[in-house]
Amino acid sequence: MNYLYSGLDGFVSTVAQIVLFVAGGLQVLNGNFTIGMFRIFSSYFGMMLGASRYFFGIGAAYQNTLAAYDRIVEIFAQPVETNGTTVFEDIGKIELQNVSFSYPTKEVVRNFNATFEKGNLYCIVGANGAGKSTIISLILGMYVDEFRGRMLYNGMDIQ
Repeated sequence: MNYLYSGLDGFVSTVAQIVLFVAGGLQVLNGNFTIGMFRIFSSYFGMMLGASRYFFGIGAAYQNTLAAYDRIVEIFAQPVETNGTTVFEDIGKIELQNVSFSYPTKEVVRNFNATFEKGNLYCIVGANGAGKSTIISLILGMYVDEFRGRMLYNGMDIQ
């Protein structure tokens, strides 16, 4: 809509100026206007055109405001993230039991099982898009309320 108002503003302004110059030029050529009268008329016409362009600007600003309002409503409609109350001083073991995670259109991780113990080095291998980064994000607690299965830190379920 913003582009529509901007385009319409430019179009109306250009057409109005063309009509002014054609009609005013014909009036000067027919002797009904002097060049000074035409100049004064075109000056006033320019002021009126500027005022009408203001209203096109209001329309564009209104559309921008509506779009921003819709985005804010979407943000406030997001579910509230939950945070636990338990603080782990030290995590010695992380267990993933039948963990599955889906994006809206694709299941990224399906029934993943693993145990990670402190002091060991682990490598998660897979093809692009197989869910390696998603598994790390799950372990970091990025999707606490969005996965299925169990994830245990030191034997305590994080959900």
